[in-house]
Amino acid sequence: GPFKVEAVERPSSTSLLVAAEIMSARMSQTLPPTIAPIKVPRIVALPGSIGGLDVGVGDWVAGRTETITNVSQMAIRQHEALLPQTVGRAVARRSLKKAAIFGAKQGLGLERSGLPAVALDVAGVAWEATENADTRCWGLLPDTIQVLRLELPVGQHTLALRPVNRNGQPMGTAIQQTVTVLDGRNTYVVAQATDAGIIGRPLTNSP
Repeated sequence: GPFKVEAVERPSSTSLLVAAEIMSARMSQTLPPTIAPIKVPRIVALPGSIGGLDVGVGDWVAGRTETITNVSQMAIRQHEALLPQTVGRAVARRSLKKAAIFGAKQGLGLERSGLPAVALDVAGVAWEATENADTRCWGLLPDTIQVLRLELPVGQHTLALRPVNRNGQPMGTAIQQTVTVLDGRNTYVVAQATDAGIIGRPLTNSP
């Protein structure tokens, strides 16, 4: 499923570098150069080969699960919609740090090209280099959520769950799961499937 990684926002880093150099040339004090790039989180989705689960009842294949929610695509679209805000906050943080260094120079009355001013610029660069993108996220999200609805008579049934790839070819061995269908009630079976097969035993509310 989807997860976050750290990436460099090159357009913003370049723009801030140019702006800082222009301001440094015109103001009474220099700003720390934008050497450390601006970092933002990016969404990475690595969908596997699995396309769904074939569900068999007894000796016949009852159907195949279908996607109702593409979690990876939802995460990517949400990230793209919020990316301008994320970049804006990162640029604002960087600008505040530059402003803090500039204010310190002004407050101390340092000479523009003096050694103490250069030392503060170096400290500013080091301060900016400590920034990291916030890559905290749920690490076990599925790529997709799929369902299959079956109507079975009351009684006990043995289901066979077998992963298939995106071309419908079987992947791995089938897993057997016994369920009991009660009159007037729904029975649910939940399974987690990867390219390596079904993980653990399916969960069911069957008595």
